Amino acid sequence: MPTTVLIAAFGTLLFLCWLWAAYNWVRSLGHLKPGISVSTMLLNGIKSFDPDNFTEEGRPYVRSFVRGAMGFFLCALAAFAVAALTVLKQG
Repeated sequence: MPTTVLIAAFGTLLFLCWLWAAYNWVRSLGHLKPGISVSTMLLNGIKSFDPDNFTEEGRPYVRSFVRGAMGFFLCALAAFAVAALTVLKQG
């Protein structure tokens, strides 16, 4: 399979994972625990990964957000690996 097809496939999956993560992150913001604001989540993004900052109803969105973020980074890593291996093979 040509390298460009693999990189395009990983790029498409990367984009879809990003959309999934963004959708679930926005949905989870409606279920913040009292005392935690949206601006806190925007300025301190790592708090978005902690399910303790959300009500029980928001935790499924947080889990889906984390899965989407993991898929995003795995696809980015895979595309980078394919590109690096292609360069090494040609060099």
